[in-house]
Amino acid sequence: LLAVGTALFATTQGGTYRTTNSGSTWTHADVGLPVNVPALAVLGTTLFAGVWHGVFSSTDNGTLWTAVNTGLDARRVLAFAVFDTTLFAGTENSGVFCTTNNGTNWVQVNTGLTIPYVRTLGATANGLFAGTRGGGLFRTTNNGTNWAALSHGFPQDPVGAILVSGTNLFAGMG
Repeated sequence: LLAVGTALFATTQGGTYRTTNSGSTWTHADVGLPVNVPALAVLGTTLFAGVWHGVFSSTDNGTLWTAVNTGLDARRVLAFAVFDTTLFAGTENSGVFCTTNNGTNWVQVNTGLTIPYVRTLGATANGLFAGTRGGGLFRTTNNGTNWAALSHGFPQDPVGAILVSGTNLFAGMG
C-alpha cells in the first residue's frame, strides 16, 4: 500500500488500484503498467512502480505509466526507498540502483554490498538500509557509495521487511 495525498494505492496479482474515498471504491490505476508490481514509491509528485523488468513512473496520480529504465537494464525491482531527494531501487540479483532525476537515469551503487539480492529497503536519519536474501542487513550513510554489513548481534538470515517508525528501524526476518 502507498498513500499519496488523499489517494491510496494497492497492488494485487490483478493489477494496481487507487482509491480516493478510504477504500469504499477502487479503480484501476495501471494503464501502461505490467500486472505484477512488487514495489511502489512516491518522490515529490511522481509515483514509481517497481516491476519484473524495471521501473515505471506516473506524474498524473497513476492514470498513465511510462517506463524509466535507462541504466537499470530490465532488472527485477523488489523495493524502493526515498532518502532526501534520491530514489533507491533494490533489485533481485543486481543490488541497489539510485536516481536523482526521477528515473531519467539510474546508477548502480553496490560497493560493500556483498549480497546483491535486495528484498527490502528503508531510510532513516541514520542512513539507508538494505535487507538481503541470505546476507542480513546492510547500511549506507553516503547514498550508497559504500555499504557495511550490520553484523553486531544481527543474524545473517534473509530480511523480508523493513519498517521505519521515527528514528527506529525494524527488520523482519524470513
